[in-house]
Amino acid sequence: RGGESAAVGPNGDIYVANLKTGKGRVLSAGTGTPSLGLKVDGRRLWVAGGSGGDARVIDTKTGRVRASVELTDAPVGQTFVNDEVLAGRYVWFTDSLQAQLYRVDRRHPSRAVKTVKLTGDWVQTPGVNNANGISRTPDGKALLVVKSDTGQLFRVDARGRATLVDLGGAALTNGDGLLLKGRTLYAVQNRLNK
Repeated sequence: RGGESAAVGPNGDIYVANLKTGKGRVLSAGTGTPSLGLKVDGRRLWVAGGSGGDARVIDTKTGRVRASVELTDAPVGQTFVNDEVLAGRYVWFTDSLQAQLYRVDRRHPSRAVKTVKLTGDWVQTPGVNNANGISRTPDGKALLVVKSDTGQLFRVDARGRATLVDLGGAALTNGDGLLLKGRTLYAVQNRLNK
């Protein structure tokens, strides 16, 4: 917003900096767990909580936590809430260690979280990061989820049915953040620095 960019520290602090001057400050102190997949939604910043199994909604002006949302009660080491996408009325979160997505109402984040199991073509690999980056499809009717360990991309409907996307032989190994611009999908491959 306004020429600023946000970044996170090792304890989950969220730092905001002016892109022209480089000057910045801690916007919101972390909780001791990661702050991942930052998405701006007006004056709200949605934050995936990684190993904390949660999400936070932060006021982009004051840094105040407007809502804390427990997405799963799975113990540390069995969950990793990694990324999210704003999709109409909902925010959808990926969990890299469980074959499921979490759906949260954007207007009422404290209401019940819906857990959506990944089915269909999805095959979970135990003990490694699976679901990571998430985006909407170009028509807005489904989601795109990258599976980091295999480099596969899936189209996922609202019920969790995953259909493998034909990438024409390409692989998104270590796929992380996804960004859809028009009909072009950009994918970060984190550990490959691509």
